[in-house]
Amino acid sequence: IVFDGAFIPESGMIRLIFSYVFSIVLFFAVYISIFLMVLWDVVLDYLIADVPVYLVDLVDDTRYGVLLTIFFCICYLLQLLLLPRGFSWRSLMPGALFSAIGMGIITAYFSVFIRGSAKYSLVYGSLASIVLMLMWIFMCGNLILIGTLINVVHQSAK
Repeated sequence: IVFDGAFIPESGMIRLIFSYVFSIVLFFAVYISIFLMVLWDVVLDYLIADVPVYLVDLVDDTRYGVLLTIFFCICYLLQLLLLPRGFSWRSLMPGALFSAIGMGIITAYFSVFIRGSAKYSLVYGSLASIVLMLMWIFMCGNLILIGTLINVVHQSAK
């Protein structure tokens, strides 16, 4: 089954621009998620000296909410732009929510592995980090596809 995108025009140049924009959005999502899950503790260590403890705990707890919100917006935007016109904005919520929660779980799980791979030697730790990041991108892409499938099945059942 081939679906025509709702907002993607037929022009080749505009499709190329859309692909560049989606690539840049994915790059920033990867960058922000790595920052939030791996480097956030380092940032909080610098804040502990100057900020009261209850504010540090509050900021530490908000990283998961920020991460899930970013993932939800990306998944929802992708499904809104790429699925056919028959989908309402409400019918895209279940799949985008499933994808966002799954991506949050996968990101939290892989951040543990990334922290562990940094303990190895310079060469092997770097190679392990690259392989882990590729696995993370693969699993997140599959979760986005599964979320889209959930929306398509849900819409066709109506």
